[in-house]
Amino acid sequence: MASYNIKAIDLGTCKNGMDVRQAFSIALHLSSYYNSWEELLNSITLLDAAPSHLILYNYLGFSETCKSDSQKLGQIITQYNKHFQDLSIIQLDYLDGLEENKIESIFKKRP
Repeated sequence: MASYNIKAIDLGTCKNGMDVRQAFSIALHLSSYYNSWEELLNSITLLDAAPSHLILYNYLGFSETCKSDSQKLGQIITQYNKHFQDLSIIQLDYLDGLEENKIESIFKKRP
């Protein structure tokens, strides 16, 4: 039987990249907050107990508020998912309005 460790981060409250990195640190119980996206990626790919699923809510709202940070977050998601190759994945809550075949979602449409 599969064991799931599901974590969620609400991007709707994030106003910039630092808020996102802080939200990751809190949700994943990281030892510190990270000043750069590269530091965050290095930290989460070295987790001993990576979540089986990390669900990011309200990505579209965040992408409208912080376009450059949302693009960087998209790159982090892709790199993370490639690194773990389905052992641990980051997904969005829904994909309406996003480019197809870039990031997976747990829902086919907004719940």
